[in-house]
Amino acid sequence: MLIPSTRRTSGTNFYPRILVKRHKIIYRNAGGDQPTAVQISNQLVNQKVDMIVAIATPAAQSACKATKTIPVIYTTITDPVVSGLADSEAAPGGNKTGVSDRWPYDKQIALIKKICPGAKTVGIVLNPSESNSEASMKYIRPELEKNGLKWIEVPVANSSEVMGAARSLVGRCDAIYSPPDNTVVAAASTLVKIANENKIPFFAGNVSTVEQGAIATYGNNYYQIGAATARIIAKIFKENIKDIGSLPVIVDSEAELVINRSAAQKQGVKIPEELLKQAKKVY
Repeated sequence: MLIPSTRRTSGTNFYPRILVKRHKIIYRNAGGDQPTAVQISNQLVNQKVDMIVAIATPAAQSACKATKTIPVIYTTITDPVVSGLADSEAAPGGNKTGVSDRWPYDKQIALIKKICPGAKTVGIVLNPSESNSEASMKYIRPELEKNGLKWIEVPVANSSEVMGAARSLVGRCDAIYSPPDNTVVAAASTLVKIANENKIPFFAGNVSTVEQGAIATYGNNYYQIGAATARIIAKIFKENIKDIGSLPVIVDSEAELVINRSAAQKQGVKIPEELLKQAKKVY
């Protein structure tokens, strides 16, 4: 079993250990580099592994391109249909299925207005070449509009450009929001630095970025996503399922409110008491 990840995760610790003991797990980490993910996928296909488990959209795309016969189970995918990883969420088709971690964008954008009611314009740094990033924006833009917010999108090609992009937003927006973009998430500390220095409220969609210094989010529980992924894997092996593409994509429906009160203070924001009481965790 191959787990090619384009995220800097803690490897197989991402998954609860309910994976059956009879199977050998080979873990490979592409370190955020897409060409490396492609190389890893091709190597494991040549080794004729029994299954490929891919973490994040770029790794999943490389795995699905590398083989049409070996089962590919993907996880933490923003939008499998838009990313070309599924014909539909109900029936992904072919040799692939998995779990989506599509963020609760409606709650996340509404949260910006609850914490910063006077905000009018939101700045967004993103890599438009990432399919998951563009897929997420199709959900985010309508939610911004629904909440009466304008937005400025600043494109980047790699993580080294995030600093300049963030600086370009100073004086042009009332808050910054980070979408599910691997390039930008990898440079989250840069956005935190700019937000703190310029008193710009910074909101993210993932809990790890809130831990680093974003103010708050309604975030996915990635342990539960890992558990759902492991259950699919175990089901396929246990029941000897051949028609992988008939298994529907699981979309994570849980969202936990997480707040970084220290970050809010640094960025000049006071968190309403009612939100602090509702939060699953407050840093």
